[in-house]
Amino acid sequence: FPLAMAAAGYALIVFRQMGEPVYNIAFVSVALGFLLLILGLNLSPDYLKALLSNSDFKSIEDKERALDGVSGLTVSDLRYVLLQFLNSENEKEARFALDRILRDRDEELFEELDEALPEMSLELLRYVHSQLSESAPKEFLARLEGELAALDVRKNT
Repeated sequence: FPLAMAAAGYALIVFRQMGEPVYNIAFVSVALGFLLLILGLNLSPDYLKALLSNSDFKSIEDKERALDGVSGLTVSDLRYVLLQFLNSENEKEARFALDRILRDRDEELFEELDEALPEMSLELLRYVHSQLSESAPKEFLARLEGELAALDVRKNT
């Protein structure tokens, strides 16, 4: 967090110029440390999206560890970020996002997945169907099967 670093540097310069004792510098350092901690706990979904998309992870397990590291996000914030990875060219990345989304099921899950269905690949739609065929609402399954049929027709023509 550049703002906290800049504030600490500025405070150090000001205290040195004013001839303040070392304990004042230490007090301000501790206060700025708490500010940095508070800012760190309030991670935004955009930060998580940037972290996952711009990091060069060697494996999906590395992404999982990074995601667990920022688990302070709410389910809806986490799902917001992961839904954007469902249309990824990388099938492993898309499946990772889907598996993580399906781990935290709530009443909004099927509604949000329903909106993402047109963006998904045929393979991912088949995976969604295999994972949710017994637990999903009938309306969602009908829409999912419609998307699967439409993609099958497009693929075969």
